[in-house]
Amino acid sequence: VALDCLAAGKHVLIEKPFAITVRAGQAIADEATRRGLIAGVAEGVRYSESARAARWVIEHGLIGALQIWLSGGIGNEWSPDRIVARTSWRHRKLDAGGGGAIDIGVHLFHLIRHLMGPVAEISALTKTLEPERFERDASGNITSRVQNDVEDVFFANMRFESGAIGTTFWSWGGHGEPTGLAADPVIYGSSGCLKGGEVVQDSGFRGKAGDLFGRGATPEQRQRFSPGGITDPFALETLDFLTAIQHERPMEASGEEGVLDLATAYAVLESATINRPVGVHDVLDGSVATYQEEINDHYGI
Repeated sequence: VALDCLAAGKHVLIEKPFAITVRAGQAIADEATRRGLIAGVAEGVRYSESARAARWVIEHGLIGALQIWLSGGIGNEWSPDRIVARTSWRHRKLDAGGGGAIDIGVHLFHLIRHLMGPVAEISALTKTLEPERFERDASGNITSRVQNDVEDVFFANMRFESGAIGTTFWSWGGHGEPTGLAADPVIYGSSGCLKGGEVVQDSGFRGKAGDLFGRGATPEQRQRFSPGGITDPFALETLDFLTAIQHERPMEASGEEGVLDLATAYAVLESATINRPVGVHDVLDGSVATYQEEINDHYGI
């Protein structure tokens, strides 16, 4: 659909994940570039106030040089074995590409890359905890079921190009009750950390990232992060798309960013499939594509 739109001379803003595989995403981004059109990914997470404030805190060195990323959660409203979002296609590899590593992973890795910089390498484990998933009525009776052939839990260790390291994990499985970190990720630097949206420095200073940004940002920085005072992430996402078209420049969440999100997320599945660390650039250029090969073949990509 995206390629057809570009062929018709239309700019495209595509919901995440940007495409079914890295190769498909790269084809879209390349075609947009060739035709001088805008291709963007509707990745609203980077436009949120918390992400804007965190980026400002990091850019201004309030926690020092970045060292560690930590985020994740096990269990949510779709656990332990519900059909996620009541959409059975999410549990079929050829329809969704993957499970949580793709559906949720592109969100996570977009934010991780936005705040921490490029991910160089990933070492991951995945597992299908629930081979069959269900919908149930109010009485607990099964009303529909789907065979689940994608992972519903992943653990990923990351090495960043900067030399920082980190881990992120996610699961739609997990019996009993959910377990997770704070609502916001934890980022450790050489002189403090950003935890739960709060800056905690070695000096003993503590302050909310949003408050620090509100008091310390220059008018130019405010305009960059919240043009016209807009803070709603969906409005900012749409404005960025329209402004990119108007000024013929890439979106913040450009097609190239969407492809990098996919490459980083698929590095999780590629690593788990071949049981070794995988370089994100190797997934990006297609030299590692064991997991994706079946999908690419199915669609003739």
